[in-house]
Amino acid sequence: QCPETVFHGTDVGHQFFSTGERFLEYLEKNNLQDSNHYLIAVEVMEQGQTFYETSDDVYRENKMTENFIREFDLLDGEKIMGIYGASHTGLDELDYTRQVPCMANQLKKHYGDIIYSENLSAWKWWWQK
Repeated sequence: QCPETVFHGTDVGHQFFSTGERFLEYLEKNNLQDSNHYLIAVEVMEQGQTFYETSDDVYRENKMTENFIREFDLLDGEKIMGIYGASHTGLDELDYTRQVPCMANQLKKHYGDIIYSENLSAWKWWWQK
């Protein structure tokens, strides 16, 4: 019912070995190997592979932030809504490992007051300090 809705993925490529490979095959079949879609798909697949090889949650948090900024900055002032797990959404919180600011915290520092976040999780008590 909302055909104007556009989805942007900003996480690392969790399914680099399956969905990612199928997407690259689709792009190749349509002669889109030189497209920005192809370059980003390869980059995100490499991010996913690195994350699963290292289990580095700090790496993932920082890549999610970088990916979000890349995608958001391509938009022309449009309002968006992101859906993320509670460990990524605290405006003043650290990441899951408690080592770096979480994605929302990093985005707030980057974009200022245009960032709004609300934790809709049933587990709010678990993530609070």
